[in-house]
Amino acid sequence: MDAPGAVESTLSGLFVKILGRVRVAVVVVSGLLGVVAAAPGQVPATTAAVGAAISWNVAAAALARRGPRWLTGADLAVTGLLALSQPWTVPADAPHGSTWVCILVSAVVVTLQPSIGPRLGAVVALGLVGADMIGAIATAPGRWAAALPIGGWMLAEAALSAMISWLLWTRSRTVDAVLTRTGAAKEAADVAKARRAAEAEHLSSLHDTACATLMMVATAGPDEVGGLRVQAGRDLERLRDGVAGPATIDLAAKLAEEIADLPLRVDATMPSSLPLPSPAATALLSAALEALRNVARHAGTAIAELAVAEEDGIVVVEVRDRGAGFDPAAVPGHRRGIRHSVRHRMTRAGGAAEVRSAPGEGTTVLLRWPDD
Repeated sequence: MDAPGAVESTLSGLFVKILGRVRVAVVVVSGLLGVVAAAPGQVPATTAAVGAAISWNVAAAALARRGPRWLTGADLAVTGLLALSQPWTVPADAPHGSTWVCILVSAVVVTLQPSIGPRLGAVVALGLVGADMIGAIATAPGRWAAALPIGGWMLAEAALSAMISWLLWTRSRTVDAVLTRTGAAKEAADVAKARRAAEAEHLSSLHDTACATLMMVATAGPDEVGGLRVQAGRDLERLRDGVAGPATIDLAAKLAEEIADLPLRVDATMPSSLPLPSPAATALLSAALEALRNVARHAGTAIAELAVAEEDGIVVVEVRDRGAGFDPAAVPGHRRGIRHSVRHRMTRAGGAAEVRSAPGEGTTVLLRWPDD
C-alpha cells in the first residue's frame, strides 16, 4: 500500500485526537454513573472496574498517536474482560442498554473503526459485542432476549462508523492524488521556467560580452589589440561567474574596473565598496554596462554619468547621457539591448529597470534592486 498523503495523514491524526478524547469522556461519565448505580455489594468491584476502564482508555488515547501494532489487540482484551465482568459490576435488574459497560463497549466499537480499517474493525466489533452479550446473559439469564437487539444496534453503529470512515478516506486519497498531480505539474512548470530563465540569462551574457567584443574587433585598429585581449579575458570571467561564481560580488569595485576600459568618459559617483548577492550584483553590473555601451554606440557623445547609491537595503544605479536620445517605443523587436540585457535581466534578479529618453533629450537608465 502506498504511503498516506498529506490530507489522509492530517485526517487520520484528527480522528485519533478527537475520537480518543470523546471516548475518554464517555467512559469517565458512564463509569462514574455506573458506580453510583451499583448495588451495595457490587460497589468495590464496580469501582475497581471503572478505575481500570478509565486508566486504560486514557492510556490508549495517548498511545494511539504513535499507533503501536499491539494496541488494538490490547484494547480488545481489556474491553472484552470489562464486558465479561458484568455479573459483578452491573445490577442484575438494570436495563442492559443503559449500563456503563454497554456504553463503554459501544464507544470503543464506534471510535476504533476509523483507525483500524473495515476488516479488522468488523472482527473487533464482533468480538466486543459478543463479549458484551455473554456478560449481559450471565448477569440476567432470564432476559437474554432483551439484550440481543442492543447487540445488533452496536453492530449497526460499528458498520455506520466504518462506512463514514471509508468515505472520508476515499475522499482524502482523491484529494491527495489531485494535490500530487498538481505538485508534479507545478514542479515541471518551475523547472521549465528556470530553464528558460537560464537560457535568457545566457543569451543576455553572450550579447553583453562576446558579441560586444566581436563588434570591437571589427572596428578596432592595430594599436588596440592589447585592450581587446583584456576585454576578452573579462568576458570569459563574467561568463564563468554566471555558472559558478562567488556568493557575493562587490558591485562598486566591479563597476570601477569595467568602466575604466570603456570607449567613453564616465563620470562616476558611487561608494568605495558595495558587496551584494551575486545574482543581484551581476544583473546590476551587466545592465549598467550595457547602458554605458549603448551610450558609446548610439548616443553621439563621449561622456556619460554613472551614479550608484544604497539606502535602507535598496540599491539604485543611474546611467545618464546628454546625447541624441531615442524613442524607446520605436526600438525594433530583434534588438536585445534595452529589452533583454537591461529590463528582463533586472526583472529576473528581482529588480526593475526604467528607461527615459526622447529624441534630442539624452537618455537616463534607472536600475533598482530589489524591486519592493
